[in-house]
Amino acid sequence: MAEVLLTNIPEDLYRRLLARAAEHGRTVPAEVLQCVAEAAQGRRSPEAILAHADRFRARLRMPPVEDEMINEAKPEGRL
Repeated sequence: MAEVLLTNIPEDLYRRLLARAAEHGRTVPAEVLQCVAEAAQGRRSPEAILAHADRFRARLRMPPVEDEMINEAKPEGRL
C-alpha cells in the first residue's frame, strides 16, 4: 500500500481534523484518508444527491419537501 507523509500542517487545520476524527470515531490518519477518499470521488451527480436526501429523509420519517411548503415558508422568513 502506498504511503503519504504530510508536513507543515497548520495548527488550526490539525485541530479541525482532530475534532472531526473524534466526531467520527477515527484516528487522525484515518480521518485524513477518509477526506482524501471523498475528495478523489469527484462531484456527485444531482441524481445521487437527491437519492441520498431521499434515504436520509426516509430514516428520519420526514415527508418530502414540496414547492407549496417552500412558498409558504418564504414569507415567514424561514427560507
